[in-house]
Amino acid sequence: MQTNLVAIVGSLRSQSYNRLVLDAVREIAQPSVQIGELRLESIPFFNADIEAAGDPQAVSDLKAAVAGSDGFVVFTPEYSGSFPGLVKNAIDWLSSSTEGPSALSQAAVGLVVATPGPHETEGLRSHFAAVLNANTKRYYQTSHVISSVTQRLRTDADGTVSLGGEELGELNPRPDLRHWLDDFVAFTAS
Repeated sequence: MQTNLVAIVGSLRSQSYNRLVLDAVREIAQPSVQIGELRLESIPFFNADIEAAGDPQAVSDLKAAVAGSDGFVVFTPEYSGSFPGLVKNAIDWLSSSTEGPSALSQAAVGLVVATPGPHETEGLRSHFAAVLNANTKRYYQTSHVISSVTQRLRTDADGTVSLGGEELGELNPRPDLRHWLDDFVAFTAS
């Protein structure tokens, strides 16, 4: 059975650690799991006046992709003890609707956090859970955190930076990430 997930990355940086994690998830996913990325650069700040006049195309595309997916995964850094405004803005659009249920209301939602620091991102995860639990009944309560992510990167001979690999031994985050992904995919089917 095919599972179609959509993801956002809560950082606009071209070499975002969380984008590297998303890339790794795509590589390690079962062949039956497809993961598309929804870019957030063109999503305007949420404004009910704009929504009343009709969602901008980028917002319509975001809502349609999440509503039509089997699951929605947020890959995000921690900023100032919480998740970035970029992510909150996307959630604000996804949780609002002028007609019927919101795109987020029935979505299975998962959270993956990569941070360069050694901390466990408790503030981010509790804030995210509060926001998601208010907007969907299908928030996957088991988030996945990759702390000290800079120690878990590798640079290939061509200069390409990627997440993990067997050469990192115990620091390789890919096995735990694959386990989380498999569990999340099972959750989307429940």
